[in-house]
This record gives sequence, C-alpha cells and structure tokens, in this order.
Amino acid sequence: MPKQEKIIGVVNESDVGGVQAEGQSDYTIVLFLCPWRTEGGPIQTSTLRVEQSATRSQMTATMRRIKPLNTVALGGVQKKKKVLGKPCVATTEIVKAPPQKDLQAASAALRKPVNFKDSVFGTLTFDRSLNWYTGSAKWMGRRVRVYIHAEDDAALTVALADAHKVWKSQEKWDALCRDRAVKDMLPIKLDDWLEEGEKPVTAAQFLRRIKPASCAFHTDGDWDLSFNDGELFFGHDITVRANRTGVREVCLDG
Repeated sequence: MPKQEKIIGVVNESDVGGVQAEGQSDYTIVLFLCPWRTEGGPIQTSTLRVEQSATRSQMTATMRRIKPLNTVALGGVQKKKKVLGKPCVATTEIVKAPPQKDLQAASAALRKPVNFKDSVFGTLTFDRSLNWYTGSAKWMGRRVRVYIHAEDDAALTVALADAHKVWKSQEKWDALCRDRAVKDMLPIKLDDWLEEGEKPVTAAQFLRRIKPASCAFHTDGDWDLSFNDGELFFGHDITVRANRTGVREVCLDG
C-alpha cells in the first residue's frame, strides 16, 4: 500500500475505541473496517485496523460521531506494521461518507450468520465484532457459555482441539481451577471484600458459592474458566486463566 492513499470502508460491528500509551498525553483512536478498499481499488474483506492520533476531546467526538456499520473515508493513510495479525494503517482524517453500493453489499454478505457444527459444543456461531465463535455446553453438569477465539478455519481447528481435550478432562480441570480460586481469592475476600456485619467466609462456603459460567479458548493454548462469584465480590466474575500445562493465575473480571 503506497503512502498517503485514501481508503473508504464500512466500520465493523465493534464500537470505535481509544487508547493512551503510558507516558503519552495524546490518545489513539482505533476502529476496524470490513469491507474496505483503496481509492479505485478492489474490495478487501480482511479486517483493517485504523489508528489516528488525537486529543481526548477529538477522540470523544469521533467515538460519538462514528458508529458500527457507518461508511467512513480516511485521508493521509500510511501503512503500519500488523497488529495482532491484522493489517494496520495510520490516518490523519476519519470522516463519515455516503454509503457505497458495492461496500454495502459486501458488508451485508459478511454479516450473514456463520455457524459451525462441533461434536462436543454443538452449533457455534461466529461473532464478528469479537472474532469469537460462541456456543454452550455442560461443565460439571451445569450449562456454560463457550467462546472459541478464531478468525479462520485453521485457527478454529487448533482452538477446538485444545477445547476438546479440556472438556474431556473437565473433572480434573474443575478441581484445579477451584483449588486455585479459593487459594488466591479467599484471602482477598477476607481482607478487603467483607461487607459490614458479614461473617468471615470459609473455604468450603467459598467453593459452594462459586458456579461455572463460561469457558474461553484461544489459539495459543491459553484458556479461561470464569465462575459466577455468588456475590462474594459484588458480582465480579472470578476468572481462572490456564494453558495446556496448568493453571496460571486468577483475577476478578466485570
């Protein structure tokens, strides 16, 4: 992609976001286009990451103005290194543009539901805004949400292979995750999260209150098991992060 090209595309189903690097005063606006094309070029259906340096007020204004599925035009585009495997460009201008028939047709085709039939998890549905396949299955007798992070068929095959192994050994993994959760999180509960007048929680009570809620698998072998906290932490999920060899850490989410 030559320097200083113009690009027009459709914002994907993710909201426009912004980040601020440590030690920097400016922010970076981040959005994703799919589909898109350079001026006069063919339609591209790969997801394009777009970044623009901005002040906080400029970032806020852009987030309010640009919404998912809007058509936008970019000016002063320069190619950057890929980010998380996605092509990336920097731009000096992001403006709303009139809908383009060819881009709208390609966008509609890309938004059609994509389902995958799996022997363990049943029907998995692709969520394009997150690049996840979503479904559900029973974990220790309780139905939980299942998330498979995969952008293409090859990645899906890798992630599902790991997910099947974990599911087959779920009794072992459930015990490991629960043991680590109570070991790491019970002291935090007792030190910082007891409400006024609440009695101290025992390990047995802690384990009875937490319930499996979801399981997420990634292509690098990492996976997470999240528990409903049973109001131990005011509704924050307890997420146990693991990989192919064991449990790595526990944190609160949400």
